[in-house]
Amino acid sequence: TQSYTNALDPWKKLKIASEKNGTPEVFALAQILKISAWHKTLESFGPMPYSHAADATMNIPFDSEKEVYTAMFEELTAAIEELTEKAANGVNVMGAYDAVYAGDATKWVKYGNSLMLRLAMRVRFADAELAKKYATQAVNHSIGVMTAQRRSYRWAPAATAWPSGTWGTWGCP
Repeated sequence: TQSYTNALDPWKKLKIASEKNGTPEVFALAQILKISAWHKTLESFGPMPYSHAADATMNIPFDSEKEVYTAMFEELTAAIEELTEKAANGVNVMGAYDAVYAGDATKWVKYGNSLMLRLAMRVRFADAELAKKYATQAVNHSIGVMTAQRRSYRWAPAATAWPSGTWGTWGCP
């Protein structure tokens, strides 16, 4: 459950900051990180609060697994689209703060597509059409998916600065 609870507050802060600063690419990274963490909770426990998780209320409804996977696919699609544009233009996204890919938008897109492919494989028996749609989308994307171990999600030593109270709870220093 820590993958769920530890990701929520930083995700909310990044969402607010990206809206305030007009930086949707920052929110795209936050979405990918959130989905990366929360899909593990979904796989372990099933239905969970997702669509209203950031609401300021004590009574948050649970979403079905199908609803959560569908939302995750839609959010990944939007995040990948945002970062694909940045990758095409050679934009470095928060490189000084990115402890994973040092701001390399192309690597983030590959990770996002690979995560989408993973999620598609998880739902293939429950909803073959949904799985096929998003697996095909991920694999056929212009940037594609990770194809080698050296491209995996890992610490990037180039990241030297940390925004105060933002990334620390994602498991980074």
